[in-house]
Amino acid sequence: MKKQLYILLIGLFISLTNSWSQNEVVQFLDLGIPNAAVLSEAYLKPYAGMLNGQLSSGWNKSPRVLRSGKITFDLFYSRSIVKTEDKQFDVSPYINSNQLQDISLKNETNSLAPTAISRYRTGMERPTFLYNNKEISTPNGTNIEHLQLPTLSLAIGTPLQADINFKLTPPTNYTSMERLRHWGTAIKYSLEPIIPALKRNPHLEAALMFEYSGISTSTEVSYYDQFPQSIDISGNSLTSRFLMGAHLYYLDIFGSIGYNSNSSSAKLIGSYEFIPNSTEISKDPLDIAYDFSTMEYEIGAQVRTIFLNAQISYTYSYYPLVSFGVGINL
Repeated sequence: MKKQLYILLIGLFISLTNSWSQNEVVQFLDLGIPNAAVLSEAYLKPYAGMLNGQLSSGWNKSPRVLRSGKITFDLFYSRSIVKTEDKQFDVSPYINSNQLQDISLKNETNSLAPTAISRYRTGMERPTFLYNNKEISTPNGTNIEHLQLPTLSLAIGTPLQADINFKLTPPTNYTSMERLRHWGTAIKYSLEPIIPALKRNPHLEAALMFEYSGISTSTEVSYYDQFPQSIDISGNSLTSRFLMGAHLYYLDIFGSIGYNSNSSSAKLIGSYEFIPNSTEISKDPLDIAYDFSTMEYEIGAQVRTIFLNAQISYTYSYYPLVSFGVGINL
């Protein structure tokens, strides 16, 4: 019965994911590789940021540490939330600062282009570039208000006043993120042995948590009907947190503060022909680096019984994250 429940929940969460088609990003190559790199970086940044925001998901961040031999199995559902200001980007500064070469705007009063997470409706005019005696419009995006992901998590108590944690998103081709991989490992260490006040007040708990997580997606694209080509987005993070909370009977209230050190990238993979100003076939023409490192603050609550637990949390980060989780205590 428990196994059937988890299968049902995973299927439900997968069905709720957003569709994300990014064949449009290769249209920037019509402006030459240097210009495509500049514009693609701004265009893809919100989606890459929301994807990397999921690196903080999938962990039970209550400061309560499992006793030795105890095991908790959790299923988390997390949403990265889009920032309104990231739905558009202004191409004018890139032209005025000469980051874009041999490019001008057809209409200088129309310089706001959609990013990968925003789609202009029919009738809304996108900026049009003049390049090599051609008119080239900026590509459209896909309406994404949030990016959601299910994650399985396992925590194991050890004799060292610490528990070891592992997480994994089932390796399924989601409708929004083809060939997605998401995994991580963490350790949570109780501070009770070194803070006397915690021993005197059993309702208070504090812990340190150290996490390492990775995520990657690969989505097929096609530039003038060439195959195989893809856009690959990946990221890794190393996070340290201080956890503090209080528990009353079955309810835990907790919060945390930490620093997320992140590195990520977006790459066009494959061989590309017919790119302006390129006389040869271009191999993997774009490799864009992002840094979403930031302080993170979290608040949450957990209801815990002998065999079951449920929790909700909100993480304020580069891209905010809301997480829900249910689990079995063994």
